[in-house]
Amino acid sequence: MDSRLVQICLGSGYFLLSVAILPIYCGIVWIFYTDSSFRTNFSYRIMRAIGIGQCTLMAITSINGIMLIFNSHFNDYFDKTLMAVLEGTFTSNVNLILVLSINRFYIFYAIKWIPMETAQNVFHLLVGLSWMVGLAFTVVLLTPYADLRFSLEEYGNVFVPADTVVSTLVLLCSTCALGLAFLFYMATVLVIVRRRFTVKTGTGTRLASSEIRLFIQGVVDFLFAIAIEVFFYCAPRTTEWMVAIEVAFVLYNGYLNPIAYILINQRIRNSLTQAMLFIRTRSSTVPSNL
Repeated sequence: MDSRLVQICLGSGYFLLSVAILPIYCGIVWIFYTDSSFRTNFSYRIMRAIGIGQCTLMAITSINGIMLIFNSHFNDYFDKTLMAVLEGTFTSNVNLILVLSINRFYIFYAIKWIPMETAQNVFHLLVGLSWMVGLAFTVVLLTPYADLRFSLEEYGNVFVPADTVVSTLVLLCSTCALGLAFLFYMATVLVIVRRRFTVKTGTGTRLASSEIRLFIQGVVDFLFAIAIEVFFYCAPRTTEWMVAIEVAFVLYNGYLNPIAYILINQRIRNSLTQAMLFIRTRSSTVPSNL
């Protein structure tokens, strides 16, 4: 197949796949911000921060798709800035996943020792540090000494050169954070299982839906994120692998969490349905008012 046709097809795919989920994910983030039951829950505040980051990643990926369609970066510094923000945001989100896992461990186990007010101050600090780490990588990637670019020839993100110190630091930071997050999730699951077998109540024979969600989200997030990191750095630089990594990146950051929220959380599902019905009603009444 002609390489130009491949660029147009893949660029269109990247663009449509990224843009399709943005309204839904932005709606979920908005629900986290406006609904008092989510806004006052610090776990959902962390999820909201992760959601903002992942929506940013989807927006940047859609722009990459446009670049591929037109076979142009439009401006070298524009491309460099986009990729620096993308890598910094992804690194921040990985650290926020770690913060969320620590938060869950606190809620299920350590809450009896650490006052809630003290814990919230600590979590605010950890969220701020997560964003600062991402900002640091963004600033470094904006310098002439490190480069992450969207390759129009390889159809994905590549470090130039591939063996830079920055790329190694990004890998170490992300992998360590994900590994620690996995340990905290597993420790929390052990607490849940122990509670199930030691507390004899009417509901003690089965895990609550929130506990099941904790296990699923922890394991799935860890597996997807660590797989993307490993494949990005270790997979062969072939066209097939680059496209597969880019698609996996979009599915993980754009679709995994929104689908989980919609399937598992009835309140979010109902809020989204009401919003969609409101928009549909408003749009259908516009012609009659003309």
